[in-house]
Formats: sequence, structure tokens, C-alpha cells
Amino acid sequence: MFTPYSPLWAVLCLVIAGLTAGWLQGKWVTLPALQGQQVQLLGLRGVLSCCIYVGHAAVWVGYLEHGRWEVPPSLLYTYLVQVSVSMFFMLTAYLFTTRFLSSGETPVDWLDLYWGRFLKLVPSYWLVMLLLFALTGLAARLMHTAATTPLSDYAHWLAFAIAGTPALHGINDTSVAMANATWIFAYEWIFYFSLPVLALLLGRRAPLWLAGTGVGLGAIIAMNIANYLIAYSMFVIGIVSALLSRRATLATRLARPKGALLYVASLCAAAMASPNTAYAYMAVFFVGLAFLIVASGNTLGGALVHRASQVLGLASYSLFLLHGMLLYTGILVAKRIPDLRLEEPVHFWLLVAGLTPILVLLSLACYRFVELPALGMRGKIRAIFPRESKT
Repeated sequence: MFTPYSPLWAVLCLVIAGLTAGWLQGKWVTLPALQGQQVQLLGLRGVLSCCIYVGHAAVWVGYLEHGRWEVPPSLLYTYLVQVSVSMFFMLTAYLFTTRFLSSGETPVDWLDLYWGRFLKLVPSYWLVMLLLFALTGLAARLMHTAATTPLSDYAHWLAFAIAGTPALHGINDTSVAMANATWIFAYEWIFYFSLPVLALLLGRRAPLWLAGTGVGLGAIIAMNIANYLIAYSMFVIGIVSALLSRRATLATRLARPKGALLYVASLCAAAMASPNTAYAYMAVFFVGLAFLIVASGNTLGGALVHRASQVLGLASYSLFLLHGMLLYTGILVAKRIPDLRLEEPVHFWLLVAGLTPILVLLSLACYRFVELPALGMRGKIRAIFPRESKT
């Protein structure tokens, strides 16, 4: 019952995260007024980010035992991370494709689009990077391994770790402090730079110079990473889902309550098709089918429109950025408590459960005091460079 990879631990942490988020709603954060698919997609982001947190906590079990950051020997915890990452890629592609398709003849404001991406991603990320620099510096002092760090290593991390994740201050497991999850940013930026090309393929207008520049920047990133072609297929599924979800008949059928059963069946089919990893084409296909069900309007029995999942959705980006560092810090501190034995599943998972409300609180604080103010600057650049109106 109390094995390291028992499903009970995942349920415990997810319930605590939901209760914390639900309690904070209305007290510390107010839900925005959303319509249509935006509501359940916000909830989906919240659920996915929490699943990544719990899955990475399970990876720590093996890391503490043998010092290797690798997929845990558990189908459940492996899929919690990998399915969530896959759906995040699909969600990114879906949202931008839907944006292009829904804008009609209105020209795309490319300056506003990229300025908005910058303000959404960069301020919070750089804040977390400053925390990472401080944390590794402190850890190096405690471990008496402090070493000089070149400025170029800091720059690598500030640039979304696209060109590598060098050790900081002599801490060889620096990337573990970010749960080894920064690799996804390279693919996100490749997709963002490809947006003008996507717009052209969808029949929208985009400056050819911008499309060319985007392709060039995307190619530069691609040359600096280990390209996993399957990751690109996830974006393609997101684009296809946006096209299919606009078919009223199909969307209506998938949005029915029975669609939730098909959602579960799709994930089960993915697990049966590829029991070792969700990063296999057959698994991604079935995960894509599950995503299409949500994209078509299915709320999974109301779970995705519950206030807890909605609040977690608001803080999902900050939660993704902070969860690895909180696990790293919590475990680093817990190792110094004499009576706490992290090799014991109960001790380890009670620690993770105790860190969960702290993570939700910190993530909402980052959302409220960093993300929102940064996004509030979006209108200022538009005022400086107003888009010309057509007569």
C-alpha cells in the first residue's frame, strides 16, 4: 500500500493542490470572465501542471536512491509527466491556430503577439532564474563546493537554457533544481517563431520578411538542441485539433458527458500501445484524441471548470517554473533533519504533500505580482506603436 509509486500519493498531492487553490479563490485571486472552450482549457492547464509536479516528485525517488534523473519505474507517474507535456504542446498549437482562424479578416498584430509572448514568458522566467542562481550559490556554500561561474553560464540559463544547462557554482545537479524540464522551452520558441508561416498556411496575411526571420531563428534553436521529431508531431496534433473542433457535429458529440469516458479510454489505449513511454507515436495519437475531446468542449464531468482547476490554470506557468526548485530546496532541507528518512515512502511523500500548498501559494504569488503586472505593460507598447486602422 505504501510503496514509493502507489497511486495514493498522486491522489493525495493532487487533492491538496486542489483544496489549496479552491480555498484561495476569491480570497487572493479572482477568476477572469472566460467563454467557450477557454474555460475548460484553463482548467486543463491547471491539472496538467500539477500532474507534472507529482510526476517529477516520483522521479526524485529514484534520484535519491541512485543519483540518476530518469523515468520512474511506474506507468502512472511516467504518464503523469509525459502526457501533460504532450498536451501542453498541443494546447499551445491549438490556441494560436484557433486565434488565427477566429480573427476573420482582421490583420494579425504581430508586434502585439510577440510582445505578449515576451511579457508572458520572460519576466517570470528571469525571476526564477535569479532564484536558481541564489539557490545554487547557497547550496554550494553548504556543500563546500563553491566554484567560479562564468557569465556565459548565467546567460545560457537566462536564454531559456536552449544552448545547454551548465552547472552553476559547482553544483553538478543544477538542472535537477529545474526538474530537468527546461528542454520544452526550445520547442515552444521554435513554434512561436513559426507562427507567421502557420498564419500563411491558414490563409492569413503575414509579412514574408517576418516569416523568413522566424524560420531562421527557429532553425538556429533547432541546431542547438537534440531534436525529437515526436515533439513536433504534438504541435501538429494541436493544429489539427483546432481545425476539427470547429466542425460543429463532431464537437457536439465529443462534448457530451460520454465523451469523458472516451477521454479515459484514449489515455488507457495510449498506455497499452506504449507502456514504457508516452513519447511514442501511437501513444501521442491517442493522447491527441483525448486532447481533441477537451478542445471540443468536454469538461470531463465538470472537473475542468471547477474553481480549483481554474485557479491552478491561472498559476500553471509559474507552477511549472517553480515546482522543480521547491522540490530541490525541500529535499535539501529535509536531508538535514535527523529523524526524517527520505528513503521511506511515507516520509518522502508526506514531505511532498507538505510542499504542495506552499507551491500553489508561491505560484499564485508569482502570477499575481509578476505575470499580471508584466502583462499589464502590453498596452503601453501598443500605445507607442499603434496599429494603423484601415478605412
